[in-house]
Amino acid sequence: MTRRRFVFTISISYEAPAEKIRKIPEIITEIIKKVKETNIESVHLKQLGDVSLVYEVAYTIKNPDLKTFLDAQQEINFQIMERFKKEKILFARVPIPQKP
Repeated sequence: MTRRRFVFTISISYEAPAEKIRKIPEIITEIIKKVKETNIESVHLKQLGDVSLVYEVAYTIKNPDLKTFLDAQQEINFQIMERFKKEKILFARVPIPQKP
């Protein structure tokens, strides 16, 4: 293995203003490009879900080492949280399914 690929989703509240929703791909792309050894593949609004807008993000990391990958993933998550807070973009509060 010469690199790692990671795909994840982010759920955003429908209450987010349209101009903020449209900026999300740009924001996430900018964040991932700044993290060492990463290559952004895509950021798209994947689904208009029942309770949230779902974005799918895909990127690769050039170094296949697990620790390097986990460090990059953590940094990306922290930066997304910080930037969304600054931009006042709210994550969706997706209900946890209850066991029958």
